[in-house]
Amino acid sequence: MTVLGSAAAATPVAAAGATATIDATPSGPNNSESTHTVVVELGADAGSTGQQLNDVVVDYSVDQPTAGVSNVGADTIERVGVDRGGDNMGTRIDENATISSVTGMKNGAAVQVSLAGNLTLEEGDEVVLVLTPVQNPQNAGSATVTTTINSQSAADTANATVSYEAHDAMASVTNQTTSGETVTVDSVNLSEGGFVAVQTQSGANPGSVVGTSGYLEAGQHSDVTVELDESLEENQSVVVQSYMDTDGDLRYNYVDSGGEEDGLYLNADGNPIGSDTAYLTIGSTQSTDTTTATPTDTTTTASDMDDSDSSDDSDSSSDSDSSDSSDSSDSTTEMSEDAEDGGSSDGSDGSDGETTETTSPGFGVVVTALAVLAAAAFATRRTN
Repeated sequence: MTVLGSAAAATPVAAAGATATIDATPSGPNNSESTHTVVVELGADAGSTGQQLNDVVVDYSVDQPTAGVSNVGADTIERVGVDRGGDNMGTRIDENATISSVTGMKNGAAVQVSLAGNLTLEEGDEVVLVLTPVQNPQNAGSATVTTTINSQSAADTANATVSYEAHDAMASVTNQTTSGETVTVDSVNLSEGGFVAVQTQSGANPGSVVGTSGYLEAGQHSDVTVELDESLEENQSVVVQSYMDTDGDLRYNYVDSGGEEDGLYLNADGNPIGSDTAYLTIGSTQSTDTTTATPTDTTTTASDMDDSDSSDDSDSSSDSDSSDSSDSSDSTTEMSEDAEDGGSSDGSDGSDGETTETTSPGFGVVVTALAVLAAAAFATRRTN
């Protein structure tokens, strides 16, 4: 990077249509490898709308405490370009700008990133610049930073505030039974936002990461579910570790970058913070059904007894009817034998004496009475 001492670019004209934000990660004082994410949004009154994107200037010298950007170069800048329509979160961009040069100014307290002019700016565009490594100031506090788009022509400027404070992280996880596909982290508190990952080993080891959460905003989070890259088959201990979003794109890039991006939360001594361990028991997380079979009820009910009695009565009635029918048949036979001597068995005018057998209840009694009357009539006729 070329350093121009105290020389500065042309004084820009402030435009009400530009707004800016700047975030330092890590934000700890005296951190020499911080990543600063600068986002400038162009409104309806922005003077650079319709113009080519020629350069971006970031000036830390306007306020105290002051950060240093003397180590920022074309090969260290994470990304620069335009996010259109606000559809990309964080520092993701729709179109990349081509860097032509990087120039240090104001004794390393400001930087100008010159571009090839391959992008034309539109209303609502967000110009994104991710600077690294930035030397955070030794003292904690907040400071104003001035950003400028197209400093050599119809410039748009906007001020942003950056805070420098010791970052902190906390994660808590308990022993749990899991299907092997997820791990639930009881609580996570990240001062600067970031991620929580599940690892098979502690510390900075990209190869040990087996799952990570989505991006977590700064602050407290409870019951964070981490989906594992591959299902665990055996019971084992795991480490839950907190990570920063050092490149500001809201994506976990620690593993893919080989540990160069989105590093661990570290304390002032460089040791990892925001970690915890838990023992995982692999098994079903569903409750077991302990319902037993209900014994068959063999109690005889009143309805059953009625059915039984009805069956018995039916059998008894059938037996009785059969007996009556038998008696009737015998009586009829005797009457027929007596009638062979002459006359009809029923006192009629000479029918053949054929009888009809029936099993109707009481019919035998009637037939017997008729037979007696017929015999008496026959005897009377003979006497006469």
